[in-house]
Amino acid sequence: MKKRILSLTLALAMIMAFVPNMIYAEELRYGDLTYHKYDDHIEITHCDTKAVSVDIPAEIDGLPVTSIGNSAFSWRGYLTSVTIPNSVTSIGDSAFESCHSLTSVTIGTGVTSIGNWAFYGTAYYNDGSNWQNGVLYIDNCLIKANNDELYSNYTINSGTRVIAYCAFRGCDNLTSVTIPSSVTSICDEAFEDCTGLTSVTIPDSVTSIGGRAFADCTGLTNVTIPDSITIIDGGVFAGCTGLTNVTIPDSVTSIGYEAFYGCESLTNVTIPGSVTSIGSWPFSCCGSLNITVDENNPNYSDIDGVLVNKDKTEIIVYAKDKIQPEYSIPSGVTSIGEIAFWMCSSLTSVTIPGSVTSIGAEAFAHCRGLTSVTISNGVTSIGWDAFWMCSSLTSITIPSSVTSIGVEAFEFCDSLTDVYYTGSEEQWQNIIMGYGNYSLTGATIYYNSESLPRIEVPKPVVEGGSITISAKTKNIEDEGELFAVGYDGNKLTASEKLQGGAATLPAEDVQTIKVFCWDSLDTMRPLCEPKTITIK
Repeated sequence: MKKRILSLTLALAMIMAFVPNMIYAEELRYGDLTYHKYDDHIEITHCDTKAVSVDIPAEIDGLPVTSIGNSAFSWRGYLTSVTIPNSVTSIGDSAFESCHSLTSVTIGTGVTSIGNWAFYGTAYYNDGSNWQNGVLYIDNCLIKANNDELYSNYTINSGTRVIAYCAFRGCDNLTSVTIPSSVTSICDEAFEDCTGLTSVTIPDSVTSIGGRAFADCTGLTNVTIPDSITIIDGGVFAGCTGLTNVTIPDSVTSIGYEAFYGCESLTNVTIPGSVTSIGSWPFSCCGSLNITVDENNPNYSDIDGVLVNKDKTEIIVYAKDKIQPEYSIPSGVTSIGEIAFWMCSSLTSVTIPGSVTSIGAEAFAHCRGLTSVTISNGVTSIGWDAFWMCSSLTSITIPSSVTSIGVEAFEFCDSLTDVYYTGSEEQWQNIIMGYGNYSLTGATIYYNSESLPRIEVPKPVVEGGSITISAKTKNIEDEGELFAVGYDGNKLTASEKLQGGAATLPAEDVQTIKVFCWDSLDTMRPLCEPKTITIK
């Protein structure tokens, strides 16, 4: 028992030894204020609930006061006035929220960011006399704009330093906005859902643009990001469906998650050599996007418009499914990264070469148009949710090299009927199979399928009272002739020869379709088992 306690004590000591000093903070008191003391700065964390007037000092214990923490003064009902010194650079989320008596606020010149709902519900916020032409400013920080009173073209007051969280959010009458060179920060969601906004010029004075700052600005077509920006934050232009052109300057080092998610009109983007990190889903649902990477970039490269790592062994982002719905992964690629093809809904088929050894988590998740996948021998692992919600996937070839299939890798692949496995049944049973792969395990599994003659049929298209069906054969030397026969129960209701690999049948009274491969219509000698597809 003592040995176990000693071991735990030593482990705890080792963990504490590795905690960086900058993370350590001591909570102390200064008058009505509570603060955290870090190595190089002070953060105000709380205020006495009975405080009436607070003058925050610029310095405590010889260290500058640089931030006001989240909810530090929120719901202080007696507070009537507060002065924030020039040393403070950030005001946290809900910092003064619901201070119903707060009528006087002085913000120092050093503030460059104001958090979510920082002054919401204060007397200053609620006093209509403080709003000028439908816009509320507090000491040259634009806090909130009122959509009902905004002109369509708005020029922000000269001298404004910060455009706060949600400042113009939902101002759908706003068509253009002029941001003065005094502004240094555009906070989170500042212009989100400004659907009428078509033009915005961001001056070089702006050093930070917050997450989703211009998200869902569907009318925005052209954006130039200034050289002063180093980080393109998460979701900043997500849902800007009209955006056709964006320029990323050499100053940018990081592109956040979902930065350009859903920018379906964006056709070309160049990633400069300065970018060293790219978050998840940066260009998902872009569809027609060619990505070019500066050859001097240390971490990334491109292959024919597809984002890959520097040595071109990993697919990172494929965002051109609308212009290239059939894709063969280049030989030499060894891994398909997580979410690489995520929600490429126009992608219909993909061929994975033998050089690939792993398919990452969610790599093809939500590829709802994907009908067939051929995985060559070499892949050893299929990640969790790899083909999640590929609802049109009817057949897949899995090689005997696969040793593990992740959790829910094929969940909700409701059309999956045929699994062609190149190994034996015994090898299949030895695969480490994650839970939730019912669509896979419930399909018909053809073992030792490498030379199995068969018919491959993507999901038929039902439209305008007709069914369009396509098919091709595999491992049949004499290709024969393909015929599609429609049935209503056991009753034959329609038939058609596939010309050029496709045929159209009337949708009425067709519940299932069987595709036959016969040597000729005269002899009707089957060359392989027919393929059955359920329509309704």
